[in-house]
Amino acid sequence: MDDKRALPRAKPGQVVRVADGAPFIGVRTRFKGREVLGLKRDCLDRVLGRDEVQALVQWMHDQGLIEGGHGSRNGSQLPVSIELNGTQVAKPRLLVVDPVRLAEQIEAAR
Repeated sequence: MDDKRALPRAKPGQVVRVADGAPFIGVRTRFKGREVLGLKRDCLDRVLGRDEVQALVQWMHDQGLIEGGHGSRNGSQLPVSIELNGTQVAKPRLLVVDPVRLAEQIEAAR
């Protein structure tokens, strides 16, 4: 979670440009006055593998770590833009997680 290339810090309204092949999985930003991680599911799939990400998302959901989402959706739209391989997505849908709670749950699971 400390890799600034994988999880760069982004201010609301900022465009995060990601180079092709970068180990990018999401952003660190402020949302509703709090520091959060916004994890991009397709980028997680590329780095970890689809089955592993499905298990990770299920575990985070079971632990109550994923914030927001409407209805059956896990993701929330954050006020940042992400440009991946030349394609920009304004307000991408991301898995929003409190980094402190995530670290605590990872430590507790060890």
